[in-house]
Amino acid sequence: MQTGGLFNLIIYSKKGERGDYIRSLANKIIQKFPSRLLFVLVDPNQKPDYFQTTVSQEPHPGHPQGMACDSIEIILGESAQQIAPLLILPHLISDLPVYLLWMLDIKENSLSKELERLAQRIIFDSEAAEDLPAFARSALNHYKQAGCAIADLNWARMESWRDLLASTFSPQDQLRALEKSKEIHLTYNMIPSPHLCHTRVQAIYLMAWLASRLNWRFEHLTNDRKDLSFFYTNNSTPVIITLSSASCTSLSPGTIMSMHLTTTDHASFTFTRHLDFPHQITLEITTPDQCYLPSQFIFAKGEAGGSLLKEVLHKGTSAHFLNVLEHISQLPLLCPNGKNSSSQGIV
Repeated sequence: MQTGGLFNLIIYSKKGERGDYIRSLANKIIQKFPSRLLFVLVDPNQKPDYFQTTVSQEPHPGHPQGMACDSIEIILGESAQQIAPLLILPHLISDLPVYLLWMLDIKENSLSKELERLAQRIIFDSEAAEDLPAFARSALNHYKQAGCAIADLNWARMESWRDLLASTFSPQDQLRALEKSKEIHLTYNMIPSPHLCHTRVQAIYLMAWLASRLNWRFEHLTNDRKDLSFFYTNNSTPVIITLSSASCTSLSPGTIMSMHLTTTDHASFTFTRHLDFPHQITLEITTPDQCYLPSQFIFAKGEAGGSLLKEVLHKGTSAHFLNVLEHISQLPLLCPNGKNSSSQGIV
C-alpha cells in the first residue's frame, strides 16, 4: 500500500489519558489531509527508562488508490522523555512541515521547548492546564524563545463567536454601543466529559478577547457557587463580565450557550444558542427607542478534530491570541474547571 503525507504531526500526551479523544483528533486530520502521525505517549506505569517504538499504517479513508498514512507510536517511561527528540527525529519526513500538538500542561516544562526546535508550529491544549494564567505566561515564553508559531485548541473553538461579535459590532454605531458596555453575562455548559473537564476556558477566552480589544483595565474578581465575575474599568466607567454555568447534555463541554450585553445607554444585545439546533444563534437587539427584529446566524457545524484542523492550517500566530494570553497572564490564579474559591483567586 502506498504511503504519503503533506506534513508531520507529533502528538505528545500521557498514555491512557484522553486516549480515544486524541485518536479521534488524529483520524479527523488524516481524513482531510494525509499526514505522518507520531504519537509520543508517556507511561508512568513503565520503568522510568523504558521506551518502545511501533510503526503501523492507517488507511486514508476514501482514497481511490488505497493510500495509507504512517502511524508511529513511541511509548516512554518518565525519565526516558529526555531522549524523546532523538527517537522522534528519524521518523520525520524531511522537507515537510512539522506540527506539534502538546496535550500536557506546559508550566515549567523544558521538553516542549526542545521539541519546538523540530516544529514550525506548536498547538497547545489549555484543557490540560490547572492554572490558566500560568499557562498563558508559559505559552508567551515559548513564543518569545522558540520563534515558532503557537496556537491553542480552545482559542480555535471560539472562532465562530469572535466572527459573530466582530460582524455584529463592526458598524460604527454598534461599535460605539459596545464601547459603552456596562454588563456582559456569558453562560457556558458546565457538564464535563472524560476528555474535556475544564469547562470555563472558552468563556474566559471570549471574555479576555473582548477586554483586550476594548482596552479595559482589570480590577478584581469575585466567585460564588455558580458565577465568576470580573470587574473592569473602561476609562472611569465600571464594566462587569459575569461567567455563569448551566447544564445541557446536548452540547459539548464548555460551549457558550448565551451572551447578554447591556450598555450605559440601556441598549441590550442578547445572543442565544438554539439548544435543539446548536449551530444556530439568535440575536435580539433593543434600545430605549427601538426593538429590532431577531436575527439568525449559523455557526459551522462542530465536528471532532475541527479545532485542531483549523490550527494546523492556520499560518503564523494570531495577534489577537497573543493579546488574550497577555491579558490572562495578568489575572489572579484561575482554575479552569469551575471549582469554588475566594474572591482573591480561584485555586
